[in-house]
Amino acid sequence: MMRSSKLGLPVILFLCFTIVETTVFALDPSWWTQEVLLTTEAYGGISMQADQQGNLYIIENKFDQALRPSVYLYKYDPDGEPLIQDRRLTFSLDALQPDAALDRDGNIYLAWRDSRDGTTEIYYKKLDNNGQPLINDIRVTPLGGLNSLAPSIALDTNNDVHIVWHDDRDGNWEIYYTKLNGADGSTLVDDTRLTADVAYSFYPKIARIGNSFHVVWHDARSGNLDVYYTKLDNNGNTLIDDTALTTDLSSSLYPAIVADARNAHIVWQDNRDGNWEIYYEKLDGMNGNSLVHNLRLTNDIYDSVEPAIARDHVNDLHLAWADSRAGSLEVFYKLLDNNGNMLTSDTSLTPNAAPDVYRLPSVMVDSQQILSLKGTVHVAYQKDAIFPMSDTYFKKSYSTLSIDQLPRTVYRGERYLIRVSDPLSPNKSFKLVFAQAASTGIPLNDGRVFPLNPDALFFLSLIYPELLNIVSPGILNNQGFAEVQWAPSIDVPSGLYVFAAAFVYDQNGIGSFTRQQLVTIY
Repeated sequence: MMRSSKLGLPVILFLCFTIVETTVFALDPSWWTQEVLLTTEAYGGISMQADQQGNLYIIENKFDQALRPSVYLYKYDPDGEPLIQDRRLTFSLDALQPDAALDRDGNIYLAWRDSRDGTTEIYYKKLDNNGQPLINDIRVTPLGGLNSLAPSIALDTNNDVHIVWHDDRDGNWEIYYTKLNGADGSTLVDDTRLTADVAYSFYPKIARIGNSFHVVWHDARSGNLDVYYTKLDNNGNTLIDDTALTTDLSSSLYPAIVADARNAHIVWQDNRDGNWEIYYEKLDGMNGNSLVHNLRLTNDIYDSVEPAIARDHVNDLHLAWADSRAGSLEVFYKLLDNNGNMLTSDTSLTPNAAPDVYRLPSVMVDSQQILSLKGTVHVAYQKDAIFPMSDTYFKKSYSTLSIDQLPRTVYRGERYLIRVSDPLSPNKSFKLVFAQAASTGIPLNDGRVFPLNPDALFFLSLIYPELLNIVSPGILNNQGFAEVQWAPSIDVPSGLYVFAAAFVYDQNGIGSFTRQQLVTIY
């Protein structure tokens, strides 16, 4: 049974973590909203982030009225309503290739390439969660070189800033690193060259695991382009030397990386099969050992390129890429488990409307707070328009699952007819769970609160059903709904809130989750 702490709160902290990490259930975001047109003057790629409240930040290049590329911010609330539109963040003549990171307060840490000095240099600035500057433009790279391009940015636990890019000051393209103070933008670690070979090394990406940083890029030192990896400490010192992740005679390009608490997950495009396909590698974050090696994720005779990857809080992976199987490039999506195994089939997110070309996808999962289920999957992408401009669109996943006829107030001893409905999931199994909202959370020593939220208690009920009030599992009919009777029996004092949660799943445990508004029990 559930024990109580000295604070009188249920002790379920470790149980919740175990359940979230080992459950076989997974959200299947097979249904998507209509695409939203963001801008018609886009140029280049997209950086997407989400804050702790589930607000979405989209940062991209766009031409100003004088046809000069600048960096702009768009911000949307969790319901998809615009909060900030078309806010310009840079004001030089040529600002390109933005990449951004957010801290817990939604402050934006922005890096980009900029040619205001006559050569192309890396610049940095910090903005608040409304795009207002907290630290003005800082040139990161020294004058006198040639070109510094393609920055990638990550934060450490102190919100200090770690940036990598490729740079030709040495006569060929090499990977460089720097560290900045997140509070004032001062340099903590000067430019540090990470690669040292006469061949080109370019397009790095960086991700953090604990206090270490993991960098991938593509590299020509073997005579063809391969994906390479290195691990750095919190000051840019090398912990794992340059390691080739691909070693065949084909080309492996444009790696993307995302990290969970222990492992790095890397995807790239690869033509070893005679056409471009997406491949995957999983590395142990401690020693760099390969846990899943060169796993092919796409399988079609047409090209699959420009992969982007994100993870959710149960460590499943969300992959988006551009694919020509429909006759011209379209944006596709699939859900993977933590080892790259496919949980959903390839899903086209864009209309099959050749000769229109959709490309450069970016993917982000919001609601990454402790113990939230998965969050909403957001995918942004561009559609080629009048050269050199593109149209930028984004869309998000949604669930059609709902709990209907749930009263706001219920009484013990009475029976209530409740309907579980999901018209896109006929004949699938479901569970309906009722649990008391016992506490807002357990206070931690550092002042944060560990939430005892509905998602956590719902997962707890799957393993320990005797703790909560569960309606027997059932099956939706061929129209996708079922009616169930509930007789409240939760032993809580009168007037406390109770919430309902429903999960619809198939034989593989893949399905949808929803949480309904709180009710009061008497």
